Amino acid sequence: MFEISAPETLRGEKPRLLRQVHEAIRRLHYSRRTEEAYVHWIKRFVVWSGRRHPAALGEREVSAFLCHLASELDVAAATRNQALAALLFLCKQVPGRDMPRPRIHGRFAYLRQNPGVNTTSRVNNSSRPSNIAMVQIQIWNPFRDA
Repeated sequence: MFEISAPETLRGEKPRLLRQVHEAIRRLHYSRRTEEAYVHWIKRFVVWSGRRHPAALGEREVSAFLCHLASELDVAAATRNQALAALLFLCKQVPGRDMPRPRIHGRFAYLRQNPGVNTTSRVNNSSRPSNIAMVQIQIWNPFRDA
């Protein structure tokens, strides 16, 4: 039987992390744009963690990184899902890396805001300057319902 192990370079050493990521993505025939995005998020994760190797990081660090993206950088849910997919790819597909797979289930929820009727009370409860203009439009609009 053949044993699958991490590939080695010509000098007999293990290839660097990003080189292994590139090779794994190409082996699975992912698109070039997916490769760029995954490498970008893996780099950002490593830099955010203080340049520690991903094998030394676990579920807690992945969750903290995703929370950092959401709270401090105000990143959209779709972007956080992409970052999560890149980190899960790193855990599952890159050979020779003993990084524990995070037990994160599901995806980030997209905030859905239903378009509602801008009543005077709803507009008055909001503190955004754009809603102040809505109050003036509602007051001076002769075609509004009484």
